[in-house]
Amino acid sequence: MPVTETKSGICLSVKVIPRAAKNAICDAENGVLRVRINAPPVDNAANETLCRFLARTFGVRPAAVRIVSGAASRFKRIEIGGIGLPEARRILGFGAATEAEYAEKTKTKEK
Repeated sequence: MPVTETKSGICLSVKVIPRAAKNAICDAENGVLRVRINAPPVDNAANETLCRFLARTFGVRPAAVRIVSGAASRFKRIEIGGIGLPEARRILGFGAATEAEYAEKTKTKEK
């Protein structure tokens, strides 16, 4: 699952696509949210833009968003404090669904 609950909020598994036309959360595939970021992956610009974008998206302070792992990788684990799992699912468009409905909406795509 791309979104899990932690003691202080949620944790996201993301794949960052830098140098995009605009910042956007695209979809969930293979248990990872694809996030497009308009900044280049140079001098930490993409990471800073990603954290600011996620803070605005989830309505939290920028200090509540931190990269737990993958700072130098496209695949990252992001912790966001001060938000619950149902609210995060609603914001992401998964709805405050049951576990079964959530799993169906984010299931792994067959190749």
